Amino acid sequence: MIISEELSSSCSVTTIHQIESREELIYGAKLLESAERYDDVRRMMKKIIELFDSELSTEERNMLWIAYKNVIGSKRLALKITTSTCDQLTNKMEFHQLKLAQLYQQHIEHEINDICHELFHLLDHYLIPTATRNEDRASMIFFYKMKGDYHRYLSESKKGDEFSHHSQLALEAYKKATYYEVGGNNSQ
Repeated sequence: MIISEELSSSCSVTTIHQIESREELIYGAKLLESAERYDDVRRMMKKIIELFDSELSTEERNMLWIAYKNVIGSKRLALKITTSTCDQLTNKMEFHQLKLAQLYQQHIEHEINDICHELFHLLDHYLIPTATRNEDRASMIFFYKMKGDYHRYLSESKKGDEFSHHSQLALEAYKKATYYEVGGNNSQ
């Protein structure tokens, strides 16, 4: 979309780049969520976080979670299917089709990597620091769990050292979430 520049030659629509108020962006994200346009909700929430660098309400946190969960969920499923297809093609020794399936698998892995790193950037540079500054324990728990989940998702598409690295980062994020959940302070 996000909101198209022009629906037709005679009917112009406001673009996301022209929307300036936080309230309009939140309304747009809610509208897109109700239309199940999760990739667009993800982009809208990213813009809100980057422009306003302020605390998210519980509803806004949930919109962020739902958007990323739905976008990454379809990509994870596609990766599982293509991985299974590659295994089947290898067993059948159908190497031409295998090459095509592997190219698509690499494309999906790249998309998963981009989405996860986009979220890590938002978490590490905006959301977790804001929650820490505001001593918002519920948000810190939420964001560290989310960070752990996305490192875990990213590890699913990795092998060797990269798998171990993202698995370790997931464990560290889950430990931080648990720390705050059982009453730890913000100084960690």
